[in-house]
Amino acid sequence: MNCKYTEDELKADVEKTIGIRAKDIEKICLVGLWHIRFRAFGNDFYYWIADSDDTPHLKQESYDWDKVDD
Repeated sequence: MNCKYTEDELKADVEKTIGIRAKDIEKICLVGLWHIRFRAFGNDFYYWIADSDDTPHLKQESYDWDKVDD
């Protein structure tokens, strides 16, 4: 996905919002507005916020990383 955020910025957001340390995130990608997929500890996660005032949601969910545009 072509976006203005770097991997480091996305990792920092996950660390700040969810609490998983940026250095523990192996792969990450922005898949939509306020929607991020990442891999940490050998597991795939989907993190999203429905709107700017919403509570963050985190779901463990398998993901096909071959689909990700670098």
